Amino acid sequence: MTSREKFLSWGLGVGVLSLALAFVREPMQMAMHQAQPTEPTLVLIVLDTVRADHLSACGYERPTSPTLEALVQDGAAMHCQTYAPGSWTFPSHASLFSGLEVPEHGAHFVGDQALLRALAIQPLDGEIPLLAEDLQAQGYQTRGVSGNPVLAEASGLGRGFEDWRVAPGFGPWNGDGLVEQVTDSLRMADLDRPLFLFVNIADAHDPWYPAEEVDWVPSYPGTLAYFEVDDAGQVLPDGPWQRYVQGRMPEPEAQELRQEVTDRYDRALAQSDATLAAVLQTLRDHNWDGAGYRVVITSDHGEFLGEHGILRHGRYLYEENNRVPLLVWDSAGSPTLPSGPLSMLAARELILGQAPAERPVRAVAFPDPLWTEQSGGALGTELSVAVWEGQSKEHWIAGQSMQVDLAQDPLELAPTSSEPSEQVTERVQAAKTSAARQTGEMDPALQDALRAAGYLE
Repeated sequence: MTSREKFLSWGLGVGVLSLALAFVREPMQMAMHQAQPTEPTLVLIVLDTVRADHLSACGYERPTSPTLEALVQDGAAMHCQTYAPGSWTFPSHASLFSGLEVPEHGAHFVGDQALLRALAIQPLDGEIPLLAEDLQAQGYQTRGVSGNPVLAEASGLGRGFEDWRVAPGFGPWNGDGLVEQVTDSLRMADLDRPLFLFVNIADAHDPWYPAEEVDWVPSYPGTLAYFEVDDAGQVLPDGPWQRYVQGRMPEPEAQELRQEVTDRYDRALAQSDATLAAVLQTLRDHNWDGAGYRVVITSDHGEFLGEHGILRHGRYLYEENNRVPLLVWDSAGSPTLPSGPLSMLAARELILGQAPAERPVRAVAFPDPLWTEQSGGALGTELSVAVWEGQSKEHWIAGQSMQVDLAQDPLELAPTSSEPSEQVTERVQAAKTSAARQTGEMDPALQDALRAAGYLE
């Protein structure tokens, strides 16, 4: 049985709890080396595609996140109303690394839908200073491992990392594959310099591969095929995804699809949580907690499981896509996180040992020509802006502003029309200005990375 399977089979049992707590509590018996630096080890982990409301650590009924629960029991601060500033991987990671909101850093879909797809992604500006560069200037060695291929070197997101490793596609670096990469990177680390480690755990990102069975979720054979393709690899118009988002799927079939998608996703969340436990154990095995540690865990976006007529993620700012977890676990004492909505940008401040800045909680999603094409115009055509304050959300989509009371309407089923606020109007203008910027053809290497992730055909 592999290490990942062991984690999965333990579920909520003592194994996961003791293993997570071992990072700080158990004496080192078989350390490969002794780290010497006096500055704390900094670990930033993105649980890719993880929505907060499907985590047991945030109250979900299925045991999807025992490792996160164990960390909370050990004193970590957990926040379950954090919002990603973008709607998919690239813009949210660019915000996390830069500290800027999406329109300001510009790494997102851009331009008119008539543009060729090859011109529709704006790369990250090479002049924007990034987190790894800042920490490197402070004397940290910077190492990063990503299971999500979008973070390839050509994206610019690896700038400042001395060792930057990115999976060639989804799947190969799930579970043990990712842990092996983290382990190899740590073996190469300089024992005399403090460590900053970034890890993207992409187990929860589709396609969801078959996994070890557990007793709390049904098992399904193979992988879920959202799209049907012809012999030439071209997407056909009548796959499950198109029929569902276009409202052409009969309700009994749609209900079965939503259930299967939910089951597969929840199971993938548990896999992601198990990989998290294994990564923490690897850090302990290399004794990188010797001078203290600070671990910050968040997500770049969530996942639609059929809500609002949408499957997959991105392009829209409903709660299912943008409400993500945020956890900070610090050997010097985890800080108290503010109540109410919090921007995922706070993760940057927390990894630096700073209190989260008081800032508006906002997000932007841009039109996506590929989704528009694949859905026959049903999805991906609108610019969206969202602003959260307390339990109130202002959600602007394609010129229509709506108010949502999340305490009374958490699923956003009964929004009320309203005049757009000054803040939303400003964000809409900033987004339109950002989308209008063009830098010419996209780097072919970035195209390859996005194609490996399913964002390009």
